Amino acid sequence: MLHNPFQELTDKLSLIFERLDKIEQSLPPRSQAAPNVTGEDQLLTTSEAALLLGLSVQTIYGKIHRGEIPFHKPPGSKRVYFKSKELMEYVSSGKDCNPSDNRRLISITGQKSKTGTF
Repeated sequence: MLHNPFQELTDKLSLIFERLDKIEQSLPPRSQAAPNVTGEDQLLTTSEAALLLGLSVQTIYGKIHRGEIPFHKPPGSKRVYFKSKELMEYVSSGKDCNPSDNRRLISITGQKSKTGTF
């Protein structure tokens, strides 16, 4: 009987895939899922908002800069936050954020833009 090196390779690959499946099953679920948005109004980070909306973080910052998306920035902070309820309303409305509403829109640098919106 002749020795077939390809059969040996196939057997070893099968063993590797079985072990890989066992390892994957022992790992916790991936945390790349979109944040769980319930009826409560949660504060989300930029990364969480990007996951929720299916956009990149850079796109989120662009929408902030253009005043297209509702956000909140604590005084004296460089971080911006999003309320999940407002993001859901933004998505369902299909419109840009109204820059003349009662929110005080401040750019990433903390300064108002010349137009007052971004």
